[in-house]
Amino acid sequence: MLVTYLSPMLLGLEEPLCQELAERLRDGWNTRRPKDIYNITTYARLQEGFRNVILGIDITGWQKRREEES
Repeated sequence: MLVTYLSPMLLGLEEPLCQELAERLRDGWNTRRPKDIYNITTYARLQEGFRNVILGIDITGWQKRREEES
């Protein structure tokens, strides 16, 4: 939950202390669980590691056309 939701959400907010909070959460987790460390990143960076596929059909082109029309 920290990696996929909370930390990226905090990085996406404009409040200046949100990034510091995300970093402190990460540091606290990594100190307590050195075998399960994680780094923080934005939603956009996380999404780069996934394909946009529904039932095996790549929908990346469809999404781009939809964004261009808007």
